[in-house]
Amino acid sequence: MKALAGTVAVAAILVLAGCETRGQEQDYEQMLRDRGFTQLSGPEITAALTGNTARMEEPGWVWFGYYAASGVVTGRSVTDGGIKEGRGRWEVNGEGLLCRDWENDWGGGYGCRAIYRKDEMYAYAHRYGSAGAYPNHEFIILPGNPEGL
Repeated sequence: MKALAGTVAVAAILVLAGCETRGQEQDYEQMLRDRGFTQLSGPEITAALTGNTARMEEPGWVWFGYYAASGVVTGRSVTDGGIKEGRGRWEVNGEGLLCRDWENDWGGGYGCRAIYRKDEMYAYAHRYGSAGAYPNHEFIILPGNPEGL
């Protein structure tokens, strides 16, 4: 009986943690809307990403992701500590979300994000599945594959 009670307590904590995370994601999406970003539809995401490269940047780090029409995404992370590359699959699902599944440790499994845009700036907003290292982040789109990914 104690084991069952412990299992139920752990399950409740996990559910509450998931609710807190989803609440933070909803707050992030509201913040984007408050800043004038609008959510893209599935066809708009496909048109923006297919054959192009997303670029995210933080101090000491830059990431590029090339979204091939074949559904392969190839990424490169450049930090002060070196360069790391990875591959995975991408799609826009029936809910109009960008979903990715990396073959390396970048994503931790299949995960989906809403995509927002304001002028030339875009933003990922994690919805469900694997959040990866950067579940909510702004980025730009570079035409084509300038990094040769």
